[in-house]
Amino acid sequence: MILLDTSSQSEENPPPPELRYVPLPVDTVPTDPDDLELSRGRPRDSRCVCATREGIKFVSVDRRHYSNFGVGHARMLRWEHTFRITTWSLREDDDGVYTWSKDATMSEDELCAAVDSASRRLIPHHLTPEFPVVDMENPDAVCFRLNKDEYGSEEPAWMIEVHMKKKVLLAATAYSKKKNV
Repeated sequence: MILLDTSSQSEENPPPPELRYVPLPVDTVPTDPDDLELSRGRPRDSRCVCATREGIKFVSVDRRHYSNFGVGHARMLRWEHTFRITTWSLREDDDGVYTWSKDATMSEDELCAAVDSASRRLIPHHLTPEFPVVDMENPDAVCFRLNKDEYGSEEPAWMIEVHMKKKVLLAATAYSKKKNV
């Protein structure tokens, strides 16, 4: 991510704005990042950088078989879930250095428990959440799409909102896949 600090531009003789590069808090992959078999599995579907009232947030939904969760291959093999959701906040230290600080994680089982307890099992579980978006007003809340991606499936896609730190379902809405004529 590239940041541009324009805070000094209000001064009479401001110095030129400074560009800063802040890498996302994930490891790079040696293959095509869109490769479902050997890589993360479509990063644009599983990541998002969002601006909230409390600052910049990054959400990553990592899949066990397609990602090393940013901690190296040896630890990936011990992971017990098929996906993990992690949220990060961008922080600036006293020296003006920007770094990512991990806010919360939620495993597949924790997400399923939150969904099941609130929806009485109406929402399908064990589906990998897609297209994360952070709530601008509540930066601990993240919205996702749950979609059983099968051809001809009549099951609705769901939009859900979960509180990452409390690990509870905040909202859920079903969307029909049937086309209106």
